[in-house]
Amino acid sequence: MDDGTVTGEAAQSEHRELLLDLALLVSERRSLAEIFSAFAESLLGATAFAHASLAVLEPDPRFMRVVGSFPPAVQPPPGDDIYPTRDAGLETVAAAPGGTEYVPAKVDLPFARFMADSGLQRAWTIALVHEGRTYGMFTVGRITNTRFNESELTFLRSVARLLIGAVVEEARVAEARVEAARSRILSELAIALGEGKPVETLFDRLQGLLAQALDFDFLQLSVLAAPGIVRVVGNTNPGVFRQNEERYPLSEIAVDAILAKGSTVAQYRSDRLDSPWGREMHAAGFTRFIASVLMEGENVLGVLDIGRRRNLSFTPEDEAFARLVSTLLAQAVAQSLRLERSETEASRSRLLNELALLLSTGEPIEAIFDRVRALMGEALPFDYISLSTYDGGGMMRVVGAVPPALYKPGDRLSLGDAESGGFAAEGAALVQFRTDRAEGVWPEAFARIGLSRVAVILLRHRGNTRGIFALGRSEGRAYSADECAFLEVVSMLLGQAIGNLARLAESRAEAQRATVLNELSLHVNAGQPVETLFDSIQRKVREALDFDFLALHVSTPEGFRVVGLEPNIAIRATAERSGEEIGLGAIFSPGQSIAEYLPADREAATLRAMANAGLERAVSALLGEPGAPLGVL
Repeated sequence: MDDGTVTGEAAQSEHRELLLDLALLVSERRSLAEIFSAFAESLLGATAFAHASLAVLEPDPRFMRVVGSFPPAVQPPPGDDIYPTRDAGLETVAAAPGGTEYVPAKVDLPFARFMADSGLQRAWTIALVHEGRTYGMFTVGRITNTRFNESELTFLRSVARLLIGAVVEEARVAEARVEAARSRILSELAIALGEGKPVETLFDRLQGLLAQALDFDFLQLSVLAAPGIVRVVGNTNPGVFRQNEERYPLSEIAVDAILAKGSTVAQYRSDRLDSPWGREMHAAGFTRFIASVLMEGENVLGVLDIGRRRNLSFTPEDEAFARLVSTLLAQAVAQSLRLERSETEASRSRLLNELALLLSTGEPIEAIFDRVRALMGEALPFDYISLSTYDGGGMMRVVGAVPPALYKPGDRLSLGDAESGGFAAEGAALVQFRTDRAEGVWPEAFARIGLSRVAVILLRHRGNTRGIFALGRSEGRAYSADECAFLEVVSMLLGQAIGNLARLAESRAEAQRATVLNELSLHVNAGQPVETLFDSIQRKVREALDFDFLALHVSTPEGFRVVGLEPNIAIRATAERSGEEIGLGAIFSPGQSIAEYLPADREAATLRAMANAGLERAVSALLGEPGAPLGVL
């Protein structure tokens, strides 16, 4: 079109028609974008203007949003609808109520440079102000350097007044829509809370509705899972930094820094946070965040994080809304924690009651362990559980271990490994440790099977060590004081059970041994030869004592002769052997008549033969006086 000016009656008539068209568009209550698009098309087709644009302030007044720019190439930058208000010089424009005329090429502002680069030589801009509040700005331009005449300026100011009405109306409608959406969200959350819905349900509803009430690109809710530990309930972008259900230390949220400012809500920029969270969020393109702490009284229950890719500040109204949402979420978390505590206490009471019952009925320790394992999952979740009993000689026998990746039932362990790790320290009933920070055989073994935190409890009964109970989990979170107290009660009952069973077994063994000794005395008094007596001895002794090998040497003038072997695995019956050959000097100290030993540790032909046959531990007793033995059993 010809960019020359139109003057006189023709121009005024043209302006009146355009103003009437704009008034009709505004009265039809179309969207602001539709109104301006239709008006700009008429404006550029009927006047000497080559450009028209309308921009409105964002809730964050540092930024403006382009409602329409015609032709589209003339906007900063092309294709982007939001830009800083300082780039358009809005503050300067707003200081001139009647509008500002300028040559774009002579103005050192990005917005003016965009116009100059698009061929506009002269422009006029006016701020859209209503009741002292700036809502945006309206700009026209032309490709010639012809000044705007008074008729054009009067017309453009009238256009601005009509546009102000449409802009204010749309802003009010948008604010009302947001307020309604926020009320609806709070109502839905309150209803779900009243129905006792879990916090996961509240988060799902919040996630589905929040876009109607708040501009956001990222949403994450983390709630208290254990003292000092939070878990991610939900995350709109689970591929970024945190996964759903992931647990992490509460200290990483910097709650103290937020609360120190006297508020439960804080805004921040990810690129200004010197933390893994800040770096990861910034790398993923999320710039502006609001963190709202979930509180119940003085207790921190979690945090709600809302993020935006653009650096658009959250308004005070946004912060107030986030605070209300967090209050409802906190109530849901507190409700869930109370229920969880109640269920946990019930589970722990049930376990202790059943354990006490099993204790009174004298159930075998294997059955007791199986029941403890079955009930412990609800009372105190675990990834590893094991029970070992002391079987004498500094060794432990594994009663049960789940999973059996490290030990299996029946395995024998050295109690010294526990003592060297400090687990059997005097007065320490329970010791917990991080497997990557403790030294010793056990921590290294636990770490190999994926455990990060282990609690080891020494089972004692009447001052005697009865066994070791261990519980472990893959996360490094420490066992709380309540959890430790519960484990100590469980361990006390287990220690008592093992002690009771040991006393019962000992009483039965003593009774059996007395019977065996009485029967053996009858054979001896009957005057049977020693060879015949050996058969009776090995048969009867087995009734009272568990063993894998039994041998009897008797003294002769030439040395010692084997009169019996059961089974015949280690020593061949041959001619008489000397006392040194059968290990008298290696086994017995002066004046000693009975000794327990490891055959592999002693230097004697007979003892080496026993060790080679797989015998690990043995006990020998002299027959008669130590100085002149009649034989060796």
